[in-house]
Amino acid sequence: MKTLKIGSENYILEYGFEAAMESDVVQMEFDILTGASMAKETETFDGKEINAMLTATSKIVGSIPTFVSKAFYAGIKLHHEDLDKADSDKLLKTYMKQEKISFMKMNTVIQECMQDDGFFEISGLMETIEDLTTAVEDQVKEIEKEMTAPKTQTKPKARVSGSK
Repeated sequence: MKTLKIGSENYILEYGFEAAMESDVVQMEFDILTGASMAKETETFDGKEINAMLTATSKIVGSIPTFVSKAFYAGIKLHHEDLDKADSDKLLKTYMKQEKISFMKMNTVIQECMQDDGFFEISGLMETIEDLTTAVEDQVKEIEKEMTAPKTQTKPKARVSGSK
């Protein structure tokens, strides 16, 4: 939970159960944390990986303002039920101007609050990321094992003289 002074008022951001129920916030945060959209873009390796990675990175960066707006609202509405999304966006804009921060910095503020409030655990993001990490590590080990395994060559059988 984090208290933000916006203008002359205090507003509380909290990312618990209610915020974790916002599926678009959870999905967007997953993409941001894991770079999942990068993996989607670079699904095939056909010499265009750099372009795909840049495209994916630009999509992640481009999604930050939308994520911040949605996440800010998800965090503020628990303690300020009278606010609608438009009010939330006005407060967000005021706070960002007041603090002279970018959407990237506001994303950091939100992520730190999410971490403190246990959002990543409640939403299942941490468990999912840990499972994905384990699966990727296992796959890398398997590939490394295949690459380092001695290649067995079968020699053609020698002909015994007199046999056809």
